[in-house]
Amino acid sequence: MFKKKKGVSPLIATVLLIAFAVALGAVVMNWGRTYVEDTASLAREKSDTEIKCSSDVKLEFLSIKNVEKLCYEYTTTTKLNMTIENTGKLDIVGLQVTVVGEKNINTTEIDLKAVNASLKRSRFYRNESIEMSDLGAPTQVRIVPEIEVSGNRISCPQTALTEDTFLKKCSEI
Repeated sequence: MFKKKKGVSPLIATVLLIAFAVALGAVVMNWGRTYVEDTASLAREKSDTEIKCSSDVKLEFLSIKNVEKLCYEYTTTTKLNMTIENTGKLDIVGLQVTVVGEKNINTTEIDLKAVNASLKRSRFYRNESIEMSDLGAPTQVRIVPEIEVSGNRISCPQTALTEDTFLKKCSEI
């Protein structure tokens, strides 16, 4: 009954299987190469940014005679006065100032680039006065610098400037 039916010869079947395996391998290799290149590029950009943030960005409160230029005035609103010093190698284009008060927490973003006043590298100073309502007396101040890398604004939280022990009223300084 099956003697009259003809099938694919073993040689042709082997060639077809090999061709299918090669084509499938080429598709997988092409997808894998694109995936690896994209992942490597993303990892390189992220590590470059983290290295720049950790090694080239440094903020300090200006200190004169061991007294930091950071104080607050608290009446009906809270006013924070500070002088920041950029001692790093990169220009700071923005600041995220978070103030923790007795009543509330407030975060203010200062865009230094918008007012053509970026905090230039190598010991440039910047005086800031920030007014906040419903905050109470501040107990902690945290300032996160922002830099510009390849046209993108990057926040550097690992080099944030934090003060919670020597925060005084301006009248006490």
